[in-house]
Amino acid sequence: MKYFLILLFLNMIFTKNYNLSELINIALEKSPQIKLANEDKKISLSHSIEARSAALPRIQFVTSATRNYNVAGQPIDFPIPFGVLNPVTGDPIPTEWNPSLQETEIIPDEIMFSMGRDYSGLYGININQTIFDGRVFAGIRASNKFKNLTNASYDSQKEEIIENTKISFYTVLLTKKVTEVFHKSLKRSKDNLFNTKLLYDSGKTNELELIRAESMVKDQETTYSNAKKNEILALEKLKLTIGFNLSQNLNIVGAFKDSIQIIPEFNEISNQLLAQQPRIKQLEANHDLLQEDVNSYLSEFLPSIELTGSIHKFQSQNKDNFTWKNFQDNSSLSINIGLPLFNGFGSTARIMRAKANAKKAYYHSEDLKNNLLLDLRNIHLSLIEANEKINAGNKKLELASRGYNIANDLFLTGMTTQLELLGAEVSLNRAELNLLQAKYEFQIALVKLSRAIGKNTTGNTK
Repeated sequence: MKYFLILLFLNMIFTKNYNLSELINIALEKSPQIKLANEDKKISLSHSIEARSAALPRIQFVTSATRNYNVAGQPIDFPIPFGVLNPVTGDPIPTEWNPSLQETEIIPDEIMFSMGRDYSGLYGININQTIFDGRVFAGIRASNKFKNLTNASYDSQKEEIIENTKISFYTVLLTKKVTEVFHKSLKRSKDNLFNTKLLYDSGKTNELELIRAESMVKDQETTYSNAKKNEILALEKLKLTIGFNLSQNLNIVGAFKDSIQIIPEFNEISNQLLAQQPRIKQLEANHDLLQEDVNSYLSEFLPSIELTGSIHKFQSQNKDNFTWKNFQDNSSLSINIGLPLFNGFGSTARIMRAKANAKKAYYHSEDLKNNLLLDLRNIHLSLIEANEKINAGNKKLELASRGYNIANDLFLTGMTTQLELLGAEVSLNRAELNLLQAKYEFQIALVKLSRAIGKNTTGNTK
């Protein structure tokens, strides 16, 4: 137990405070979403390399060795004029049964020829180079489009990660501020209970007022405890969002901006959205990729030209003559031209389908633009509304603070009741919480605006 307390104390001493920029950097390195996005980029790179490899020469080393255990023979009739020759001595053999055959007929002699050798071997290099193939070049262009699609998808993932990190950060900040509000309220309630006891002991107030003061303290303790719970849960959610180790302590530093920023014009931010939003770029890249599919299928009607070459060493010998010096050169060079004539309308059907998919992608892109602009309008109006809430909230907080001070002074002089003081306390708490909520809403609207116009992936992550 002693060692546990020591470790806990050391952990508290060396715990680092993180601001929003540092949390974003952690999220862009460790969050599960960014890890998935990085793997998608690797997949995109592999597709690009694979598509380009089709245009490069293909070089292959080949080798083979064969051992024939039984070599088949082929009988061949050789014409021997004027008789038959002895296959051993080569001398003529008279045909005594028909002497005239030697003078007038050609005598065939059947000889068995071997159709192979005991051993054969081959080694060398084969080279294939595509000179022209429409599908290869369409694949290279498609790989570039796919790369653009992946980059836009990666930026879209970054926008979402940064937005979620900011929202989680400001949610933790809000819960911390709410906890502070209820902590101050609890302290005021305890001070009020102490003052009420003094008044009760001096006979200036009744027991009912004392009971109300004690009840107020208990209510504030419950509310404060619930606020602490929400703060802990919000902090754990932030850890999960940025990929932080849940067992480590995480302290954040930051504050809501008190100064009200100048809200940009809607036309200005709508132009930025259309120019920078990664989701729009993603769908446009997807449309370009599907359009390249059309070109790929159109290339099926074009001829293909391929150059093929080989440099080999080959020999086929019986066992005694099968040596390295008997390998002979066996090289060739050829050009192959293929011209498609008819494939049963398969290419035509694929072109029709590819064009339809490209059209769908275009319509989807246009629909997304309209929906994003509508969402941007909502964000813009939310900024204006939150701005007005902050202005009104500051004034209400000022009035509520004055009201509580007046009610507390009147209660201490016996000129008002505990109920009036309780009402002033509730009004003060509500004013503080409403102002915090307005600042939170304004900050979240700014976060959503940054994501909507693609500001997070253009170098600004503040």
